[in-house]
Amino acid sequence: MLDVQAAAEVEDRDHDPELHQTTAQVKEALEISENMSSKLREEWNLDYLTALRYTQKIKRRRKGVIPQVRDIVLMEQELIPRG
Repeated sequence: MLDVQAAAEVEDRDHDPELHQTTAQVKEALEISENMSSKLREEWNLDYLTALRYTQKIKRRRKGVIPQVRDIVLMEQELIPRG
């Protein structure tokens, strides 16, 4: 069984006393993190989703295009009863 007091006295090589944070510092870091996440989400919505919407519009306009060799083609078929 591990002696708790002996374990507490063992030097922690990764311990850095300068990294102790106050509650205010933790709250500030959390706020910064939330702001960065919000900005990333906004950029993603503006850039990626807009580009995706644009490419989908272009693809829909190309419905009359004849498939070429090696093109991947999606086939649609009405449901046929089994049996």
